[in-house]
Amino acid sequence: RGHSQICLFFICCSALIYYSEASHKYLPLPPLFAKNIKSFAKEPSGLTYCASTNRIYLNCDKSSCHYIYELDTEANPIQTLEFDEKHHDIEAIACNDKEGYLYIAEEGNRRVQAFLLDDYSSSHGQKVLKEAYNFHVVTGNSTSSRSGLEGMTVNTKTGDIYVANEKGPAMIVRCHENGEEYESNVINYARDISGLAYDDKLDLLWVLSDQNEQVFLTDLTGTIVYDSWDLPVTNPEGIAINNKVKPPMLYIATDPSAPSGPQYVPLILGFHKPENGTGYSYWDHQHLPKYVTDPPPCHGCHDVFEEAYENGFEKAYYWENHFPEAETRNLATILVSVLVPQFLFVPLFSLFLDLGCTAFFVRKRMKRVRRMPVAVEDPDLGSELTFMGEDSP
Repeated sequence: RGHSQICLFFICCSALIYYSEASHKYLPLPPLFAKNIKSFAKEPSGLTYCASTNRIYLNCDKSSCHYIYELDTEANPIQTLEFDEKHHDIEAIACNDKEGYLYIAEEGNRRVQAFLLDDYSSSHGQKVLKEAYNFHVVTGNSTSSRSGLEGMTVNTKTGDIYVANEKGPAMIVRCHENGEEYESNVINYARDISGLAYDDKLDLLWVLSDQNEQVFLTDLTGTIVYDSWDLPVTNPEGIAINNKVKPPMLYIATDPSAPSGPQYVPLILGFHKPENGTGYSYWDHQHLPKYVTDPPPCHGCHDVFEEAYENGFEKAYYWENHFPEAETRNLATILVSVLVPQFLFVPLFSLFLDLGCTAFFVRKRMKRVRRMPVAVEDPDLGSELTFMGEDSP
């Protein structure tokens, strides 16, 4: 019994150590599901949701990727929609339910191409998107091909198109449906912009930052922040909002690519859309919200964060153990509860606890041996990567 208590003490201490390693994120949104999509999309980037089709659309930015991936709302692949190979370096995608268009944005060329949403041609049994029109976006003095168009969304009430310049400066440009620009604003609350999503219920924008690893709720100019939250992932590149379900959902896509160091995992994660007022705007470190202290079960989180950890992302180990896995009781657990007499339960529980402690420390030791260095610098800025919230707000 004494040995079990000592073992529990060391487990608690280890948990506190890993909590401190990830404690720069005070308000991480808890995923409801996390799905590794490398089997069909190895380098996801942009993400959008179409209410008219009830589908998620995803693009990737590999040079060989000239498809849009159509998924259901649980991130299961349905079909691929091909477009001409002349379009490349695709970093953003948006849906216009009002007029029936899908848009893609080419980062370096700063060109937006519109396709018909529900009208395809066919080539060798493959659906091919039909081009409608295109336009170029002017992003002030920013001309870098590595920091161009990175996020895009459509105001489904007005048809306006919002396009984000990633950084240098981080900027949101507002265009009419025909591409004519009439407003642009530089933002200063995040180091970059990696995604945009219009919320038709709130009539507000969701702004995603890859380098901050945060999501912001803003006005339609993108300059006034109403609230913000942390994300428990690296390289969040795509964001989408689904208000057709109850409660509404927020989807995030991660890009696994990194200029140096370990590669992350290509994921789509689903979250309950956070409510305004539950993030950093009303931050109280003494009274953390329930989604932090008691996160809901997550389908797939354990596996994807374990893979990220094994790829070299040490902080993923904390998230692997922070979010409870959503799973049903297995057969062994059921048989034990039914067949084991009550008087044997205490000694058997002590035995299993001792074995579990041994396995825990063996696994921890093996993982530490396999650790790889983590990239902590932004190659474009040449400065140390820091996170919002490292110091108490």
